[in-house]
This record gives sequence, C-alpha cells and structure tokens, in this order.
Amino acid sequence: MDEETTFGVADAAVPTSSSDAPTPPTESALTVESLTVTNAPGDGVYSGSTCKQGEIEAIVIATGVHTFFGKAAHLVDSTHQVGHFQKVLTAIGNFCICSIAVGMIIEIIVMYPIQHRDYRPGIDNLLVLLIGGIPIAMPTVLFVTMAIGSHRLGAITKRMTAIEEMAVMDVLCSDKTGTLTLKNLTVDKNLIEV
Repeated sequence: MDEETTFGVADAAVPTSSSDAPTPPTESALTVESLTVTNAPGDGVYSGSTCKQGEIEAIVIATGVHTFFGKAAHLVDSTHQVGHFQKVLTAIGNFCICSIAVGMIIEIIVMYPIQHRDYRPGIDNLLVLLIGGIPIAMPTVLFVTMAIGSHRLGAITKRMTAIEEMAVMDVLCSDKTGTLTLKNLTVDKNLIEV
C-alpha cells in the first residue's frame, strides 16, 4: 500500500511470516462492496484497494495490466463483438456488391457484343450502375439515426453497437449501484412480468 495515498498500486501477497496485525483494505473499487476485507498473513492485496487504517508490509506480485484490476480493465477494453446490426449491414452490402457485379457483366454482354455500342457510353453506363448501386452512405445514415434516437432518450454510449445490444435485451438485472456484485443471481419469477 502506498503510505501517502493509502491506495494499492500493485497486487501484493502478505508474507506468512509477517508479524503485523492484519490491515482491513477496502476493495470497493473492485467489488463495489463497501465492507472491508481482513487480510491475514498469506492473503493477497489487490491493486485498487484502499487502506483506511494501519499499514502492512507485502511482496509485490503484479503491476499494471498484470494485476487483477488491470486484467479486468483490459478485458472490458478489448472486447469487440460484431453485433447483429453490423452483420445485417454487411450482408446487405455484400448482396448489393454481388448484384452489381452480375448486373455489370450482363450489361457488358448486352451493350458490346449484342448492341455494338461505342466504348465510352458503355463505360459511363457501367460507372452509373457501380456508383449508384453501392450503399456507401447506408451505415452512416443508420448510425446517425440511432445516435439521434439515443440522444433524445438521454443515453450515452461508447459504441453504437451498445444501443443494439440494449435493444434486444429482455431483462436487465442490477443492484442499486448498477452492477452485479455477487456471482450468484437469483430471480423471483413472481416479480417479473413475462
């Protein structure tokens, strides 16, 4: 524990030979529980814990992203899942590109070998088909529409796909702080309207 700030800056292990009285760090930054945890010799102290009283000598076992808190923060930051909305946009885009390719091949076959058109007007027709058929602005228009809707509802999101993820959610379970603190979830069927 850092003596000036009483803030744990690394994961540490309390030596089993430590004769200090156990110090109760608060791990509320990690668990959202405000109760103190009594650490006896041999126990670990996590980065992000605060010490409200006393001090203890410990051996640093991890720092930075290798700490318990750092690993959790890295997992939250590194998750990137492609949502259903993005999959649908990709499928529509792929369908449009394939349709345009087939249409251009048919147009080339009809214009040059069958109708014997000049080279330049045929290229102009192909460019019109190519530019007009690719839905370049579709993702932008849809995401701006979702952003305006979330702004009207007072929602702030880091990723636009979070709006989609919240939209498909049926039940959100959380406690008064907005997080789940126990690894055991119990739902009373009588309290939920199905």
